[in-house]
Amino acid sequence: MKQLYRSYDESTKIFKDFEKKYSNYFKLESIGKTWEKRDINLITISKDINTAHERPALFFTGTIHAREWVGHELGIE
Repeated sequence: MKQLYRSYDESTKIFKDFEKKYSNYFKLESIGKTWEKRDINLITISKDINTAHERPALFFTGTIHAREWVGHELGIE
């Protein structure tokens, strides 16, 4: 049976894998900690990660409320 959503660790692994594979386009960084001591992930995707901060175009959030799993999944997909 397929699991319906990803865990925090599975999601973080996806982000780290993307950062390794697409380092010119994808950046993962922590902007703080949750009360459970987990990193709050900030992901930047750009055609040139080195200049992405100069012209931001879109801000997208996922997992605004901890128990709303669908927001987290939309942030990954």
